[in-house]
Amino acid sequence: MRKISLGATVALMLLSAAVTVSLTYTYAMDRFNQKISDLNEREALYNKLSEIDDQARNRFAGGIDEATLQDAICAGYAAGLSNSNARYMSAERYADYASSSQGVNVGVGINTVMDEDGNMEIVEVYASSSAETAGLRKGDVVVALDGKEVSRIGYIDASAQLDGADGSQVVMTVLRPDGDKMKTLNFTVVRSVYTATSVSYQFINGNVGYIRVSAFGNSSVSAFRTALTVLQSEENLSGLVIDLRGNSDGDVDNMEKVADMLLPAGEIVRTVDKDGKQMDSYLSDAESVTLPITVVIDGSTAGAAEVMASALHDAGCETVGETTAGTAQVTEVVVLSDGSALFIPTENYSSKTGAILYGQGVAADVPASLNEEEQQAFSRYDLQPQDDPMVQSAVTRLLASGADVEQVPGSSESEESKDADAEESSSQKETSSQEKTEEKKES
Repeated sequence: MRKISLGATVALMLLSAAVTVSLTYTYAMDRFNQKISDLNEREALYNKLSEIDDQARNRFAGGIDEATLQDAICAGYAAGLSNSNARYMSAERYADYASSSQGVNVGVGINTVMDEDGNMEIVEVYASSSAETAGLRKGDVVVALDGKEVSRIGYIDASAQLDGADGSQVVMTVLRPDGDKMKTLNFTVVRSVYTATSVSYQFINGNVGYIRVSAFGNSSVSAFRTALTVLQSEENLSGLVIDLRGNSDGDVDNMEKVADMLLPAGEIVRTVDKDGKQMDSYLSDAESVTLPITVVIDGSTAGAAEVMASALHDAGCETVGETTAGTAQVTEVVVLSDGSALFIPTENYSSKTGAILYGQGVAADVPASLNEEEQQAFSRYDLQPQDDPMVQSAVTRLLASGADVEQVPGSSESEESKDADAEESSSQKETSSQEKTEEKKES
């Protein structure tokens, strides 16, 4: 055995120590330089903002509302991150958001779309809402709130004004069809707690279960379970069509509970950090639906809805329609000292294959779309599934997967059944409305 001299041992120890010190020094210098760089960038930001502030205060001909200015600066910072999920909310708006996120909706209780003039057309009046009590109807066009024109307020801001403190009032000016003319009506509506409709269901093509989910709110989980129970009670149910078009609201926790009802035991979706390291995983239990499922998606399927579309696709369900929005990210809400809040994207959702959803979305296996007239009818809840080419494409894919569909899309039998399906749809809506009223009373 060869011996190493004491001198050589000491030399090796010194060399090892030197290497360690060198590496530590290099790392420390990199960290120091990064901090200096960050400090310089921050200083440049503050200096520029200060210069703008000085120039504006010295030259601006109008008055400055300090609170409005601060909120606008903060909103501008969030916008500067160039990420649609990064945003700032004032204390007042965040309080409303936090309330609705807890399953409490306070407002007039309507669902609207923007018409060609920038006004709000009512497409749904929620059951037992203050809007229903006041006499507002589907098809009414809201043109002013408290005397201010909706087209001047802007559709998004006007929509936000429909919600507010429980007991507060808003005067809504609407146009209502009256024969060949439109008459102007004013309604004083007292904002109150209401339950929003997020899940509707019916049988289509004879024995296919159709479930449309417009949001993943707190009430969506129980509503989806009810829909699934009713549809599965049909002995010859051949398959399911899950419609996620236009679904851009709600959170992933509620989506996970809905997906768990459909998927077998395993991973629903995982989250990864900016370096691709796995951070978390959402899991499903063994209880599942064993029937064929197709999923209908479009460009406004976003957030939690596209996470669900990805999970179902990973489980072998075909997607029909258009590529989703590609906005799904884990977003952390940081509440600031004054009650305002900053929404910061911190992680990405990843499919089982490693595909990141943010920025690319979920592609459709079978491309399908609506024409302009059909799209308008769909957004107004006037397009029945049996007349919807995207839904019928989804039914066709169920057939291709082996589902024993009674009424094949495009067949004479299917055409003859449309009136019957429409009547059934109306019946389902009435049942759904009764369930929602009971749910509201219980809450």
